[in-house]
Amino acid sequence: MKKYLLCFASLVVSSSVLAQNSFTGLDLGVGFALQAVNTGSGTQQHNDGSVPEQFGSTQKTSANANFNVGYNFPVSQSFILGLQAALQPITSGGIQVQKNPGTPTDFQNKSRYDFSVLPGFLIDPDNMIYGKVGYSYTKENVNNADGSWATTLNYSGYVLGLGVKSFAVGNLVGLKNLYGFAEYNYAGYGAKSYSVVNSNGRSTYSSNISLNSSTGLLGIGYIF
Repeated sequence: MKKYLLCFASLVVSSSVLAQNSFTGLDLGVGFALQAVNTGSGTQQHNDGSVPEQFGSTQKTSANANFNVGYNFPVSQSFILGLQAALQPITSGGIQVQKNPGTPTDFQNKSRYDFSVLPGFLIDPDNMIYGKVGYSYTKENVNNADGSWATTLNYSGYVLGLGVKSFAVGNLVGLKNLYGFAEYNYAGYGAKSYSVVNSNGRSTYSSNISLNSSTGLLGIGYIF
């Protein structure tokens, strides 16, 4: 009987210690995202026998909002495992790519959605470093500058990142569950091609066009 009581007491103490982990629980965050979107080079061809059009790779950097929600589970006194869904809802500015020969083509990156696992390590009760690995989805609107055709490419891929969270922000303003965070992540989406027909019946089809993005995040969050 004494043995069972000791085991039970040990479990209670262990659960209590894990519950004291300051970063566990429902986690809501909002941040400022600086994102660089890279669109790969490619070619466009037509069904009328005209010369194929070449265009080079481009990069567009834009500022976006970032919203995330997740839940952090205690694994041990020093380790946390988080699940997170994140949204960057603001469309980045378009990139106009000059083809040779031909009229320019516009590329515009749309909203981005990430679903990730975040393993975290506590440096101390107020500071944590974490990694991010997950699935990412975004869209790229493509249209000819003369308005003769438009299409949308749906990209899905992976996201990898590293970040830090700190309750120093909350300590400064007297809100113990408020934290600040900084993160860098990279999303790779592979390559997609498009095929469209304009109002005159002229077909346009492309080679595979790659897409990736690098994002820096600064923001605040709250643990419930």
